[in-house]
Amino acid sequence: MSLSISKLRSWNWKLFIDSFIIFLNISNSYSLIPYLFFFQYYRAVNSGLIAIINLIYIIIRLRKNVTISRKDDLFFLFILINVVNVFFGLATDTFGIGMFPFIFSNATFYIILYGLFNMYLKVYPFEKSIWLLLRGYIWLVAISIAGTLTLFLLIKVFNVNPMINDIGSNMDLFQYNIRDKNNSYFFPYGLSVFFKTLSIRIPFFQKDGIIVGFFHEPHTFAFLVIPSIFLLLHKFKHFFSKIFLIFIYILVMLIVASAVNFMAMLLCIIAYVVFKYRKKPIYALLSLGVIFIVFLVVDPHLYQFIIDKILSRSTDYTLSMLKFAFTPNTLIGTNFYDLSYIDTYWNDPNPLLNIGFITFLLNIMFLIIFIYKIYIVNINYYKEFPLIGLFFLYFLFHSIKVSMYAYSLSYLIFIIFLVNAFITHKSVKKMIK
Repeated sequence: MSLSISKLRSWNWKLFIDSFIIFLNISNSYSLIPYLFFFQYYRAVNSGLIAIINLIYIIIRLRKNVTISRKDDLFFLFILINVVNVFFGLATDTFGIGMFPFIFSNATFYIILYGLFNMYLKVYPFEKSIWLLLRGYIWLVAISIAGTLTLFLLIKVFNVNPMINDIGSNMDLFQYNIRDKNNSYFFPYGLSVFFKTLSIRIPFFQKDGIIVGFFHEPHTFAFLVIPSIFLLLHKFKHFFSKIFLIFIYILVMLIVASAVNFMAMLLCIIAYVVFKYRKKPIYALLSLGVIFIVFLVVDPHLYQFIIDKILSRSTDYTLSMLKFAFTPNTLIGTNFYDLSYIDTYWNDPNPLLNIGFITFLLNIMFLIIFIYKIYIVNINYYKEFPLIGLFFLYFLFHSIKVSMYAYSLSYLIFIIFLVNAFITHKSVKKMIK
C-alpha cells in the first residue's frame, strides 16, 4: 500500500511540474512572469532560459515520448515560416539574433505538449488529458484575474494609491509604450501591473489608469485571459456558479477595457448563434435580433471608448501591421519581426521593409488551414468541451491585432496544438465522416 501511495505522490508531483512548465511557456507571451522568475529585463534572454529549461525537461521527463505528429501541418508551417523569415532577414540584414530564442523555446514547447499529451492518453481519457495540458494556462488566468480584482478593490474600497513600485524603465516589455511621456508602469504590492495613461476608457473603472494584471496592455491581458471563460463555463456545473463566473469576467473586461476584446467577444457570440442554429435559420435570426436590441438599449457611453479606440492611432498601428502582412513587394521580403515598418507616433516607417511573396503565400496557407480547422471544431459538438471552438475562434479574431508577430508567441503554439488534438481525436473523425 505504501508503495502505491508513494508512486501516486510521485506522479502527482510530475503532473504539477508539467503544468508549471506549460504555465512558464505560455506566460512568455506578453507576460511579466518570466521577468519575475529569472530577474532578467529582456524578453530574448527569458526566452533563451525557457528554451534551455525545455530541453532539459524533454530529456528528463519525456525521453521516449519525444515525437511530433506528421499530421500537424500548422506546426510545420509555423516552423517553416520562422525559418524562412530567418534566412530572408539575414539576407537583407534586417534580422536580429534576439528572435532566435523565441523560435527555439516555441519549438521545444510544442514537443513538450505533444509528448505530455501522449503520456497522459496512456493513463487518462481524452478530456482529462486535455485538462491536464490546460491547467498551466488556467493558472496564468487565475493569478491574473485574482491580482486584477484585488488591486481594483484596494483602490476603490480603501483608496490605495496604485502608483508605487515603478517598473516601466526596468523591463523591455514596456519600452514602446513609455515612449509616450504620459505613460508609466507600476507594480503595487506585486499584485498587478498598473498602466498609468491619459487614455481613460470607462471613468469609474480607470480613474488614473488601467489595471492590466501581469501584462503590459489591456489588449494583451484580454488576448490571453478572457477566452478562458469558454473553457471554465464547462467546468462550472451549477447554474449559479456559471452566473458568478460570467459576472467575474464581465467585471474584469470592464476593468481592463480592451476595445478589441469586446469586439472579439461580440463576434464569438454571433458565431456561436450561427453555428448552433445553422440548421434552424429562424432561431438564428431571432437570437441575432435579440443581440441587436440589447445593443440599442445599452447606454452608448458604455461602449463609446470602443468607437474612440477605432478612431485612434492604435487602429493605425494595427492597420500598418495588416497592410504589411498582405502587401508583398519583392520575392523574399525582409524580417517581419522588424516593426520599423509601422507608421506610428514613435516611429518613422521604413518603406523598404515588406513581407515578400514567399512569406506572404506561406502565411496565407497557414491562415486557410487554421481557419478551416477552427471551423471544423465549431460545427461539431464536443461532449468533453462544448465551447472549445469559441476559445479558438476568439484567438483568431483577437490575433488580427498582432498580425505576423503572432508567429513569435508561445500562445499560438499552444492554440495550434490544441486545435490539432481535437481535429485528430477519434470522435471528431467519426463526426466529420
